[in-house]
Amino acid sequence: MTDFDVLIVNDGSTDGTEAALADIRENSSLHLQVLHQQNSGPARARNWAIAHVTTEICLLIGDDILATPNLLDAHLQFHRANPDNKAVGLGRTQWDTVHQKITPFMEWYEEVQFDYGRLTAGLTPTWQHFYTSNLSFKTRLFRANPFDERFKAAAWEDIELGFRLADRDQMHLTFLPNAIASHVHPTTFLQAVRRMHTLGRSQRQFHQIWPSARDIAVRDIKTKICTILGARPLLLDILTSSVDRLSGPLKPGKLHAMLLRSHQQRGYLESNQ
Repeated sequence: MTDFDVLIVNDGSTDGTEAALADIRENSSLHLQVLHQQNSGPARARNWAIAHVTTEICLLIGDDILATPNLLDAHLQFHRANPDNKAVGLGRTQWDTVHQKITPFMEWYEEVQFDYGRLTAGLTPTWQHFYTSNLSFKTRLFRANPFDERFKAAAWEDIELGFRLADRDQMHLTFLPNAIASHVHPTTFLQAVRRMHTLGRSQRQFHQIWPSARDIAVRDIKTKICTILGARPLLLDILTSSVDRLSGPLKPGKLHAMLLRSHQQRGYLESNQ
């Protein structure tokens, strides 16, 4: 498939991205349009890009996502079979095995970070699976329902829109297991910890906007333990440091999951201070 346009928003990068994009435009056959904005976050960047889209169907991927050869065709075939404005296609995103080394932690973290394992097994996707790393839709749907630009971090700004569309009965989300994209993002345990802290802060912002969504949260014993640890930063940091030092011999598992959830709770609690 070659008949498509590519829009890239350069969100205030300072790492040579602008020069690299200029070189691609000069030497590539892609129909490439580059938009530049001061660092304002992914919500505003996506809204700006969608405002410039000239096609009826749009596919969102992230800056650390590589398209596989069949990605566009898989999404296009879905929308041809589902012309309704509510139809949204969720592709599968998996670790890229060519441009990075997959560590045991990354292999484990892939199923913690996303829910593709259960989706592949037949779980019906909900607004909680509204992952913009690989998501297609009718352009007019997102023009009428833009991302909330109050979210400045790459965290919960996509889930918030998914919730909003589902709440208004404006979306039918379908998982497309054959629409595969590759994720190039080497990640360590401590990087995941920082990510979960950011997620927690943005989750709090989401609940402030949509208080009714708090009632959906699971309140089991594990959540209570993570909330207790999240409220004790010193203890949580000691446990996290200890687990990180044992990252070689200690296989990622339930302890890592508990600490990651605790850091998310920590971010959630700290955002209210």
